[in-house]
Amino acid sequence: MTTVTVITTGGGDETSLWDAIPATLTDDMTINCSGTTADAPGGSVSIDLAGYDLIINGDFAGTSRDTGAYRIEADGDYDYPFYVNFSNGGSVTINGVQFGTNYRDAVRIGGVAPVLTDCLAYQVSTGTGNGFRNDVDGGIYVNCWAVGLGGNGFGSDGEDMYCYNCVAIANGGDGFHQRDYRWLRATNCYAGGNTGDDYGVATNNPERMVLTTCASSDTTGTATLQEIDYSVSAGAYFTNVTSGSEDVEIGASSELRGEGTDLSADGTYAFDYDIVGTTRSAWDIGVFEYVAAGGGGSVVPIIMQMMDQFSGGTVWR
Repeated sequence: MTTVTVITTGGGDETSLWDAIPATLTDDMTINCSGTTADAPGGSVSIDLAGYDLIINGDFAGTSRDTGAYRIEADGDYDYPFYVNFSNGGSVTINGVQFGTNYRDAVRIGGVAPVLTDCLAYQVSTGTGNGFRNDVDGGIYVNCWAVGLGGNGFGSDGEDMYCYNCVAIANGGDGFHQRDYRWLRATNCYAGGNTGDDYGVATNNPERMVLTTCASSDTTGTATLQEIDYSVSAGAYFTNVTSGSEDVEIGASSELRGEGTDLSADGTYAFDYDIVGTTRSAWDIGVFEYVAAGGGGSVVPIIMQMMDQFSGGTVWR
């Protein structure tokens, strides 16, 4: 295993992710990223995995945007923050990274089905860019959220896209968008405040948008979880819905509490944690699991993950 540290402000092995990733892997590789300065966009990149596994760890773990945590941001209207075509097998896992865009897809991955956990896609300034665009069969997105984008939050351009406990809010297009003939399978997700449909189905094969316990602020979610307001004082009871300052931590009165499906033994991707490292028990909808004060929630899991990450030890989760 090769481990490389990227710190955008200096002091690591590299100051940019794009200097750390070789064109061809020669070993399993973990890249641990941090820094308060935004990393530059990569443009369109091709990487030969050569059968090896690539893990990219950021240090983002939050319910609101964090300029103190690792992020890749477009510095022009038409930059791709993360557009990578992988080849020759292996696997790709991305944890805890923020992706900021304007007119392009914030995250677009081809060639190998990725697993993304605890990631955020958002709009830097202006534009019609999408958030997480799935270009391959079987991409998995866990505890990810897309906010304030000019386009769609999540989109299935590949054959199968799996979204687990994800959130899409205040986007200019659909929250979750199913392209014609493609599958988008969402479980325990929330979409609200989007200009388009919260869950936008395709004209052809609309039945391939498969929702399991997914909530919406409109009438496109699961039948029993529709018209749950995108609000701080009703419905979802998020902490903040002000544009640019959104915080998707839910409150005690949230209608999303306890409405999800237990995915701890899921056949596609089993997990039991939320975006801040809390173990899920009630299985709330969205990226955040509510725990009452004194209710046994713990930050120990995320602290241990971060210690492992930066010591070159066990991979996150």
